[in-house]
Amino acid sequence: MNRTLRFAKRFALPALAAGVLLVLAQVVFAQPPVVPAFTVTPPAAGNNCGGTWTFTSNATDPDEDITSTDWNFGDGTTGNGTPVQHTYALPGTYTVQESVTDAAGGDDLTVDTVNAPNQNVVVGNSGQPTADVNATPNPAQPNATITLSAAGSADPGAGGGITQYEWDLNNDGTFETNSGATATTTTSFAGAGIHTVRVRVTDNCGATAQDRTDVFVNNTPPTASFTSTPTPGKVGVAMTFNASASTDAGGSIASYHWVWGDGTADTVTAAATTTHIFATSGQHFVQLTVTDNDAATNSTSRQVRVNARPTANFVAAANPSLIGEQVTFTPTGSTDGDGTIASYQWDFDGDGIVDATSLPAAPAVTHTYGTPGDVNVKLIVTDNDGDTGEITRVQT
Repeated sequence: MNRTLRFAKRFALPALAAGVLLVLAQVVFAQPPVVPAFTVTPPAAGNNCGGTWTFTSNATDPDEDITSTDWNFGDGTTGNGTPVQHTYALPGTYTVQESVTDAAGGDDLTVDTVNAPNQNVVVGNSGQPTADVNATPNPAQPNATITLSAAGSADPGAGGGITQYEWDLNNDGTFETNSGATATTTTSFAGAGIHTVRVRVTDNCGATAQDRTDVFVNNTPPTASFTSTPTPGKVGVAMTFNASASTDAGGSIASYHWVWGDGTADTVTAAATTTHIFATSGQHFVQLTVTDNDAATNSTSRQVRVNARPTANFVAAANPSLIGEQVTFTPTGSTDGDGTIASYQWDFDGDGIVDATSLPAAPAVTHTYGTPGDVNVKLIVTDNDGDTGEITRVQT
């Protein structure tokens, strides 16, 4: 029989007869324990992942006759006593129950058991994670997509698991890329060489581990390319050579080495453009070699034509000639060694003004002088590449 307060109950025994002594008896009943709650102490240093939990009963009993304190730790195991310690095998949320029992008292032969309000405890993982990262492909080409995988990472603690993957892709010590619970990410490297990447994994208890791998990026040789202007070039006139179309996928071009093919000294520049003057006409075999910032090279060559200037020559049908006489001028002997002559321009009196133009189909021209004296007659021939040659003769 349960009671909440101590009390005394008197039973009067009936008198058997007058003058007979009246006997009184007092029976005392025990009171049940008072159990307001119990105290839960997590593992030391605030780490509730796999440490030992301590449960302490706050129960009291007015009769001071508690005989047992029983626990149900919510994971299928039980315990007895206070304080009591328990270690959970798996992380999770567990409902802990406490029961306190006292002894019977006086003529009350019953045993009282009182349950404290349940409490929940959250238990994390007790293991320490390990990180493992690899790169595919490795080695890789510049700017190629590289897949980084930390799927080999593990958390050996019971019920443990990796919850976060963070990546340091530029080896600066900062894990700037967070892929969450996904164990992979991608990156690429433009420059050749060895590139270090790191992963940091965090488990469901907040414990971390790191791993690194080196990604080898092969150097792709540069590609050499150039143009020249004007085309064709002219003897004694500077030509511009432009190699800005040269490329290097894995870095940058550090130098440009030009071989001119005309017996003059080579030219090496850091700039993509340069100039060169050819002293002779003809086809010149020009070679360009580019070197990138990782010392890889590539070469290309092409023939650059330097136009041969045409040669001017003419004859006059009459020299000396008479006043009023029509004189025929013919560009006999004018030639172009590597092409054809496109036109003939004539200055009959040496004043610098072209007086007549003839074409190869009808190259001869005529002129009549009205005054006596010597004059300078100039012929300018232009070839099919726009280059010119000239000659001046005295006409009497």
